Parts: sequence; structure tokens; C-alpha cells
Amino acid sequence: MSMISPDSPQCSEYLGCLVYLEQAWKIGRWVSLVVAWPLLHLLRVRPSWPVAIVAGVFVAAIWQVADALLLVSMLGALTLILFSGAIAYPAAAWLTMPRVPRKLLGFFVGSSLALYACAFLLAG
Repeated sequence: MSMISPDSPQCSEYLGCLVYLEQAWKIGRWVSLVVAWPLLHLLRVRPSWPVAIVAGVFVAAIWQVADALLLVSMLGALTLILFSGAIAYPAAAWLTMPRVPRKLLGFFVGSSLALYACAFLLAG
């Protein structure tokens, strides 16, 4: 790709145009959270708003941990990124069921926000 557009500041000789992939990841991951609600609605997850919001909090925490883990273990970070939806959405669907106590939901949401903050400080 760098040979196709050698004058592009986004491309380098050794890494090619990986910067474009990084930019797509930074934007695309937040777009995926917005698209999650209609997809959950199409899959007949009811109510889909609470699941999408709680899963968004969980996924954001997982992504932040993966960003902090990039410096230590690239494979571990990529595994977390790839399986973040498989971890967050079932957990959110379970926690937003009517019979689950709201204290338990609050505990998990608070824990994921604390995890996000810790990972943000470690990555920063």
C-alpha cells in the first residue's frame, strides 16, 4: 500500500498503512456500540436498550484493559478485543433480566467503571 501512495504521511516503508487500520479501530469500535441496539432488537432481545447500554459499559472497560495490555502481551490484548462482545453482551443480557437484583447490576457496572479507570491510568 505504501508503494501505491508513497507520498501519504499515513504510510511507512516498513509497516505499510497500518495507521489506517488503527484509525478505523478507534472510530469503528464506537460505531459498533451504536449499531448494537438495532441488532439486538432484530434478534428479539427485549428490552434491548438496557442490554446495549450495560454491554457498552462492559465492552468499553474490556477495550481499555486491552489497550493497557498491549504493551505487555499483544496476543492477550488481541484476544480480549476479539472476544469482548462474547464476554460483554451475554453478561449484560443476564444482568438486565427482571429477576436479577439491581444491586448486583450496580455492582458489576461500578466494577467495570473502576476497571476502566484503573486501565486508563495504567495505559496513560
